[in-house]
Amino acid sequence: MSKIDASREHSDPQENIFSCPLTLDRHRILHSTAFRRLGYKTQVFCPFEADHFRTRLTHSIEVAHIARLLAQKFDANQELAETISLAHDLGHGPFGHNCETTLNRLMAGFGGFEHNHQSLRVVQYLEHPYPWFTGLNLTRATIVGLETHETPYDNPSLKGQKVSSEAQIASWADRIAYDSSDLEDAFGAKFVRHEDMIKLELYREAWETLSAEIRTKPLPKIRRVICESLQRIMIESISLKDNLFVMDKEKLKTVEEFEKFLLDNVYLSRELRDISKTVDKVISRLFDKYSESPELLPERFSQREKDEPRERIITDYIAGMTDRFCLNVYQTIFGAHPDINPFKAQFT
Repeated sequence: MSKIDASREHSDPQENIFSCPLTLDRHRILHSTAFRRLGYKTQVFCPFEADHFRTRLTHSIEVAHIARLLAQKFDANQELAETISLAHDLGHGPFGHNCETTLNRLMAGFGGFEHNHQSLRVVQYLEHPYPWFTGLNLTRATIVGLETHETPYDNPSLKGQKVSSEAQIASWADRIAYDSSDLEDAFGAKFVRHEDMIKLELYREAWETLSAEIRTKPLPKIRRVICESLQRIMIESISLKDNLFVMDKEKLKTVEEFEKFLLDNVYLSRELRDISKTVDKVISRLFDKYSESPELLPERFSQREKDEPRERIITDYIAGMTDRFCLNVYQTIFGAHPDINPFKAQFT
């Protein structure tokens, strides 16, 4: 197990309240406002559509669990892998990647918007619950882990950078979690069918690990064990070569085929594309309104304008919103509006 960098940016009067510095990091992440807000932020399906869909919060917890399993397998630092995983999505805005896409477009002339970078901004600047410093004053090991978080959908510019074992583990755990869990939610939402999935090699392999008796049961009763089998297959396919965690090339091809199916049939489905268009309108109108009338921003945000561009302040505010708070603010400012028809059940 490699030695971690437990240094912090600021002198910290609480650094000895736990025997391990990473325990303090985890404590601060779990108690942060941004972490609690994840419970009302979309993973794939809007949380208010049903009680059982995953949110950014439950996704982050699942990623942390898988990260510990991987860290245990490779004798890496389990607590560091878990801590990075718990914090990796703190920068996500309402409605998941839809909001991220819109904010990145609106911020094109001001440095853009990317949720991993925003996660760092959250823990280093936007969260300020302590009187001694701004931010959570996390260890350098955790900060570097967040800086180098990377999946096929995150931080593609990181190629070639040296990344810790635990950061790599958190990235793989993220990928394993959303592949398996997004499928389970897609089954629940009836976006995909077993008859279609069984044509995919990775899914078929997971299916064939189940006993003949289990395979006779209805899909709603066994979709969890199918997805857990997917997780195990992916975990077992990862190996460590020259300080890099990699997946067997043939297995990776089956994972990419599986992910392409989810992309085409879930993430880019007509229903979710309709939601995406609505989110774009909602976020764009709010951004423009705050740009024209910054007095509508909470005082703690508007008073920062002497130090930062108004656009970045507005982005911080919107990115911190939960799904329901975003829609409530939108309705308060603009009233009942056809832009939010796909969410009309939220207001009845």
